[in-house]
Amino acid sequence: MIEAKAEEPLVDGVVAGGFAIETGDAEFNFATAYIADAKVVGSQIVEAAGIRPADDVVVLQHLPTGELESLRMNETVDLTASGVERFFVLTGASALNRVFVDRLELAWPYKTLAARHIKFLAKAKPNEQLVLDGPHGPVVLDDDVIVDISKEGVEHLRLEKQTWTLNVHGVPLTLSTPTIIARDALVLAGFDPKDWRIILKVVRAPAVPISADDVVDLRTPGIEKLRLMKDDVNNGEAPAQPSRAFALLAVDEAHLNRLGLRWETVVEGQRRWLLIHNYPVLPGYEVDRVILALEIPPDYPGAAIYGFFTYPPLKLTNGRQIPNPRPDSEIAGRVYTGWSRYRTPVQWDPNIDNIVTQLALVEQALEKEVVA
Repeated sequence: MIEAKAEEPLVDGVVAGGFAIETGDAEFNFATAYIADAKVVGSQIVEAAGIRPADDVVVLQHLPTGELESLRMNETVDLTASGVERFFVLTGASALNRVFVDRLELAWPYKTLAARHIKFLAKAKPNEQLVLDGPHGPVVLDDDVIVDISKEGVEHLRLEKQTWTLNVHGVPLTLSTPTIIARDALVLAGFDPKDWRIILKVVRAPAVPISADDVVDLRTPGIEKLRLMKDDVNNGEAPAQPSRAFALLAVDEAHLNRLGLRWETVVEGQRRWLLIHNYPVLPGYEVDRVILALEIPPDYPGAAIYGFFTYPPLKLTNGRQIPNPRPDSEIAGRVYTGWSRYRTPVQWDPNIDNIVTQLALVEQALEKEVVA
């Protein structure tokens, strides 16, 4: 979002002696202007943009919702309503062309818009991409693509969360950011970085050794996978066997195997842990997968499993703080973030409850924070 810039202090869009507005042209170039009056008409916005009023000038107010509202030359707008305001002052405009992005209607007085400008108007998040559902299936529109919004068939576009995939030695990762540190990729896939040499494989290019601290940019064309090799095994393609430091209930092991995720049991000091690698989480968090840790009491299932832990920490994309944290715990050299969650009103029943039901509680807890 473009911030208003002023030589004097700016509070809620107000500078000493006037109000700050942003004026933009058809190429989405913006400039800051200052208007003395709190209530202005369309012609004053045109004048503030440095354009001579003419019959073909169109003024559009870009609302906080993303909508574009046409403003007549004699129509009044209150600049105190929502702080810094953004207006498009457009010349040589034709009839309005309407396009929908999800449920948002945009009315633009030209036939074409760049995909990046549509995303700007729709207030897309940094990790969202623009998609056209065409006759042959969905098509992702790169930012530089020029969209003819007057053309039949492009009236409806949508935003979807952009993801990147990386194969880590046979384990597919789905990521919400285009870059990842190699060490973090190995951890998410269930491998201990200190045990492996890391090879970056790119299509039609020689394999390149990289360090655990190197950043893998998935926007690089042709990135195929990270291949791992043991330092003391020339052809070491086989992943390390998962730890089985203690046994679980048969029903638990059967359920974990059905999930198709790598899991292991480890003992850290006097505490017993179940680690589930590459555990998927709902959209709304900054990462798509974590290592999920459940502390298994020595007398389980007679004693309850309480809450859960994740590595890396889970953060919401909307910035809201997740309530009721639990003290962090270190497991195998990594710090896991705790969630304090318990059953109400029905408490743990050792005849019914187990890791299967605890994972259901985990899913409910993760979902609750996203929809809250």
